[in-house]
Amino acid sequence: MPQYMVHYNPKPEDCPCAIETDDPHLKGRAFFCTCDSGTHGSFVQLEAASPDEALSWFPEAMRKDIKVYTGETMTVP
Repeated sequence: MPQYMVHYNPKPEDCPCAIETDDPHLKGRAFFCTCDSGTHGSFVQLEAASPDEALSWFPEAMRKDIKVYTGETMTVP
């Protein structure tokens, strides 16, 4: 299944960094929160059938502030 890096990048005043959702695709996932560096938001790596499917797992109100990147995980030999 394809992998996606999802970046949630809200305005600072809208950043809850603790994403609240009941979606089973996101529950229990590790999100890398960047707020401590002064850049509000978070990253999470997901496997989904498409970028649109990965985006659909997030609450609709958040989707305008999300970018889904297509890519692959690589290991440095």
